[in-house]
Amino acid sequence: MNGNLICRFCSIPYRVYNIFYQYLRYGRRAKKFDRTNFIGKPLELVGIENISLGKKSFIRQHGYIIVSPLTGELTSELVLGDNSHLNYGCHVVATKSIRIGDNVNIAPYVYLSDNTHSYEDINIPIKLSPIKQLKTVSIGDGTWIGTRAAVFGCTIGKHCVIGANSVVNKDIPDYCIVGGIPAKILKRFDQEQGLWRKTDPKGNFID
Repeated sequence: MNGNLICRFCSIPYRVYNIFYQYLRYGRRAKKFDRTNFIGKPLELVGIENISLGKKSFIRQHGYIIVSPLTGELTSELVLGDNSHLNYGCHVVATKSIRIGDNVNIAPYVYLSDNTHSYEDINIPIKLSPIKQLKTVSIGDGTWIGTRAAVFGCTIGKHCVIGANSVVNKDIPDYCIVGGIPAKILKRFDQEQGLWRKTDPKGNFID
């Protein structure tokens, strides 16, 4: 017990330093940021002034975060609700709006984007083609997105599970488990029966 107290006491200067460092580096520049937030380093970050973090939300290191109106929109935003986490190595590109609800856990190496490269003109390399705006991205409260999933221009409802390595490019209702490339609904919560049931890819119950 005494050892634990000593360790906690010794860590106080580091915690104070970290709060001070985070405030100086991000707090005065971000749209919303307080002492309960954390942004890891190293991190490739463009557009801190367009980022809003709710209470106890954080962005882990080794990610790539761009929040900039590159498609000609007037503004862009990345919003994390309270107690929501972007874990290690996440890649987020918001040219208009990506909004993440409360208590959302986004696992390492997830990709979130509300835009894509054009490819229609075969005389222009795709990497040099204009960026095209997709629908904005919205992720509902309490949702969990698995490792290396990708989400493009869609709405994911609340309390959903997105399987690892899934590619989500269509809207997902509340209370769904999805997986695959492209992602399909595998289970949905039946509120009348109070249990999770298997579904067809469109979300219709099959058991």
